[in-house]
Amino acid sequence: FLYKRDPTKWGKIPCEILPESVTDDDIFILLGMYHVTGKHPWDPFEQAGHIYRRRQEGISLEQLNEELPIGKPTIKNYLKAYEMMRLYNEKDNRKWSYYFEYIKSPTIQKIAKEQFEDGEFDEIIACAIQNGEIEKGEHIRRIPSIAKSKKALKKFVEGDVEFNDAYEMIQHEGGTDIIYV
Repeated sequence: FLYKRDPTKWGKIPCEILPESVTDDDIFILLGMYHVTGKHPWDPFEQAGHIYRRRQEGISLEQLNEELPIGKPTIKNYLKAYEMMRLYNEKDNRKWSYYFEYIKSPTIQKIAKEQFEDGEFDEIIACAIQNGEIEKGEHIRRIPSIAKSKKALKKFVEGDVEFNDAYEMIQHEGGTDIIYV
C-alpha cells in the first residue's frame, strides 16, 4: 500500500531477519525494549497494552520488571489503568491519561477503597470520563479536593451535580488551593 503511494520512499526498508530460533517471547522482549522505553516509544496506552498482553501470557510482574527498564509500580499502574479501560469498555485510547491519573494516585485509591464499595467509585469515574463530565485527564486530580467536601462528593456520586459543578461547589466553600486576590 505505501509502496504504491511513494515507491521511492518505500521501495527499500532496512530490516533485520531474525533466526528461526527466535521465540515469541524473544520478540515480545524486543518489542518492549524498542517501543516501551527505546528509541521509538509507543504512546503509553500501547505500552500498557503490550504489558497487558505479556501478563495474559502468564508472565509475572517480576519477569516484566526484568524485561522492561521501568519500575514495578509503573508496570502495576499501567496494568490497572489498562484493565480499568477494558472493564468499562473505554474505546477511546486518547482517554488513557484519565485512567492512569486515577489509578496512580494513592490519595484517590484511598478514597475509592475507604468510602465506596469495591469498584463502585471506579465505575462512577469511568462513566464521568466517558460522558465528558471530566473534560481533561488532569481534572482527575480534582477528586481529592472534591472528596474533602462530603456534600460535594455525595452530590456528584448520586448524580445530582456533574463533576465540574462539584468542583465549583468546593471552590465556593474554599476547599481548593486556589488563591483569590
